[in-house]
Amino acid sequence: MNATAILMSAALLSQIGLPSDRSTSSRQDAVLSGCLVNLIDEVQLPAEEAGVLASIDIEEGDEVRRGDIVARIDDREGQMQKKAAEIEYIQAQFQAKSDIYIRAAQGQAAVDEANHAEVVAANAKAYGAVTRMHIRTLKLKHENSLLQIEKSETEHEVAGLTAEIKSTAVEMANERIRKMKLDAPLDGVVVKLYRHAGEWVQPGDPVMRIVRMDRLRVEGFLNVADFAPQEIVGRPVSATVNIKGGHGEPFRGEINFVSPLVEANGEYRVRAELKNYKVDGQWVLRPGLTAEMTIQVQ
Repeated sequence: MNATAILMSAALLSQIGLPSDRSTSSRQDAVLSGCLVNLIDEVQLPAEEAGVLASIDIEEGDEVRRGDIVARIDDREGQMQKKAAEIEYIQAQFQAKSDIYIRAAQGQAAVDEANHAEVVAANAKAYGAVTRMHIRTLKLKHENSLLQIEKSETEHEVAGLTAEIKSTAVEMANERIRKMKLDAPLDGVVVKLYRHAGEWVQPGDPVMRIVRMDRLRVEGFLNVADFAPQEIVGRPVSATVNIKGGHGEPFRGEINFVSPLVEANGEYRVRAELKNYKVDGQWVLRPGLTAEMTIQVQ
């Protein structure tokens, strides 16, 4: 091959981009400095019912588990409403189960029917023995007793529906009492109390702030010219933070978010979720710290 052919081949190879420095860098780990540590979950726990805070069962700095009762609103009025609703429900159930009025109406209808039949038979044997007015009166009485049966049956059905309504009232009273107990919606640390025992709260008023500390996120930026997003998503990461006493054990996780947006400087945001740990009873990784994150591209 002559010199001209060699030069042309080299130029062509440079245009199509054979594996070179770019592919070599893509096989290396991506190291991001100045990454910011942030919270994953936090909540401003609100009051759900109006009332006086009877107690705050935790203090700032306490750790809570999901479902723990952390505060209580005075529920004495709610308890009385519940008791009244339960009594009304029992009464409605008794009325719904009892068919005494139906049986009484049926008995009366049977008597009225027999009386009417007797006078009709008597008048058939001796015409004029019973006046027409009396026969019509007994017939009307029998018809009214049949209507009374229908009325009693309708009232019995209504009593059943009323019992269901009263049952719902008991459930609503129980739900209101449940809302007067504030329970933690997540595992975390209470970092702020906004209210104290004895204060009045309205629905929606924040009572405390709870943050999750066992898992945090760290965010940084990569240049699209160095690493393609598809190389990064789902990759394992390790992170270290500069704290007193040294770095300690690295924090492990994986990239769970790659932004689809590329900034004007060619960078895009990536985020990893890290598992936190404690030293001497204190969480090491804390929101607001900066970290160095290494993404294992290969």
